[in-house]
Order: sequence, then C-alpha cells, then structure tokens
Amino acid sequence: MRREDVHRAAAWLTIAHQLSTPEAELTVTVGPLAITAAVALAATAGLHAAWAAGSSWPAADRRGLADAVTGTPVMPDPPACWAVAVALTAAAAVTAGAGRQRRLAVFARAGVSTALLIREATGLTGRTHLLVAWTPSPRFVRLDRYPYGPLCAVVGALTATSLHRRPVGPGLPDGSGRAGPHHAA
Repeated sequence: MRREDVHRAAAWLTIAHQLSTPEAELTVTVGPLAITAAVALAATAGLHAAWAAGSSWPAADRRGLADAVTGTPVMPDPPACWAVAVALTAAAAVTAGAGRQRRLAVFARAGVSTALLIREATGLTGRTHLLVAWTPSPRFVRLDRYPYGPLCAVVGALTATSLHRRPVGPGLPDGSGRAGPHHAA
C-alpha cells in the first residue's frame, strides 16, 4: 500500500472518530458485537483500498482477483474500488457509533445491515446476478455461496446490533444519567 493511501485511510478514520466523539457528559456506546462488525467492515474497506492501489492480494494476479471478487475477467477501475472503500469506511463508522442516535445515523445503520443481509441471501442462493449487470463466473458463484454469503450474513447480523444503543452517563449503574424505574430520583 502506498504512503498516500495510508494517509487517506488515516484521514477517514480521523473523520469517523470526530463524528463519533460524544457531546457533553452523555455518551452512547455500542456493544462488542457492533464493534466486531465495524472492524470487519473497516478491514474490507482496507482490502478495497489496496485493490484500488493495484494490489492483487490474496490472488496471484489481477485477473484471478477479478474472477474471485467480481466474477469478471477484469478488476473494476481504481475510482470504483475507492468508492467501495469509502462506502465501507462510512458503514464501519456508523456501525461503530458515528452519528450517535441521529435519525440519519440510525437509518444508515439499518441500511448497512439490510444491504449485507440482501447480499447474503443472493450469495447463498447463487443469485448475485440479480444485483449486478453481468453474469458472474462459476468460480465467483461458488465463492459467493461460501465464504462471501455467510460472511455477509454474520456481519449484517452483527451490524444490526448497532441499532440498539445504550446511553451511558456518569453516576448511575445503567449510565443513563437519569433516574428511572430502577433508580431513586
């Protein structure tokens, strides 16, 4: 990976961190399952950034990589790979808590989970051709059934856990910062 790609990725992570920085004393936490999903999405974003920069990993060459990850003989151009890397980085950021409970952030989390679960359903059933404008190669269809489809299912389900967010504040066991049915006023 080139130095400029590393700097670009670091800039995106800085933006994601700034978006998720809590305001005042009330913070919102996500559970370890959502964090696991965010890490998986960020790692996948890193792969797409590496592919945009010309890497063929984990394949021996770009043609083999294209067949394995798109089902075509040619990899998408770098801007397309960068677009996917940016989208996955944004998905990782909102899954990790960026945007807190703002409607747009919650909607984005639901969208990420839904997209992954749709991707999983088409992959496991060998029907990814319904989502793309081409007919994927037999090798891609096989890889889509396992491991891509199951991975999308797991990450999609883990991402769904980010939809339930628990407010945490100082002073109370549940951290809500408010008196409730379990706390004296």
